Amino acid sequence: MLSERWKPFSYYATGTARILVIEPAAEVCRLLADNLAQDGCRVDRASTVEEGLRCINARSVDAIVLDLRLNGLELCRQLKSGRETSDIPLILLTAPGEDEQTITGLELGADFFFDRSLNPQVFVALVRSLCRKVKQQQTKAELPISVGKIAILPEQHEVRIAGREVQLSTTEFGILRLLAGSPGRVFGRASIIDEIFNRDSTVTGRAVDVHIAGLRKKLGPCKNYIRTVRGVGYRIKSPDRVDSLIAE
Repeated sequence: MLSERWKPFSYYATGTARILVIEPAAEVCRLLADNLAQDGCRVDRASTVEEGLRCINARSVDAIVLDLRLNGLELCRQLKSGRETSDIPLILLTAPGEDEQTITGLELGADFFFDRSLNPQVFVALVRSLCRKVKQQQTKAELPISVGKIAILPEQHEVRIAGREVQLSTTEFGILRLLAGSPGRVFGRASIIDEIFNRDSTVTGRAVDVHIAGLRKKLGPCKNYIRTVRGVGYRIKSPDRVDSLIAE
């Protein structure tokens, strides 16, 4: 179980991100940790999911890096379903042949995946980008957004459907807020990547599709609010049309 004694993200209080790397291979863990430390991050290391849980319960962290080889999908589920931990960016370390587990992790709410064989400097840039995005989302004052039965409360980082709170990952929340902020406007996959992932060239259109699929699943009866524009991207229908979509 995750501790209920959750603390504010250290990144927002000190300007220095604390990153937890859960990785069984000592050499890989050291390489990632050293690169993060050189970027000014404080790094905690764990070689098992159990050690990772103890770190999470002991102190606040701003992002978590989890190696899929640890079969950590249950940890992913716990983190992304918990009120205190759902906003923490979660990056999955993957390898070729782990597509099925990667997709499952993204559907459970993981925010991104990274091939552990790629340049660690790209990895550091990804972590920095995700932490910055969360900070912007948490600190930027915005008015609530209402589309049909969906209410988005940016300052509380909450989404409610007919008054019932829906737990979304950081990425899913960002995509929904982007689409709902301009009802009727079509956002291409490239535009979503630009807005949500800070133009990260390693993010693919397929990754956007997976996040959209996970978002629709969590929206339940309102899943059809998000419409696919074939060959282009996605949009949320205008407010005068959304109520009729529930029955579609």
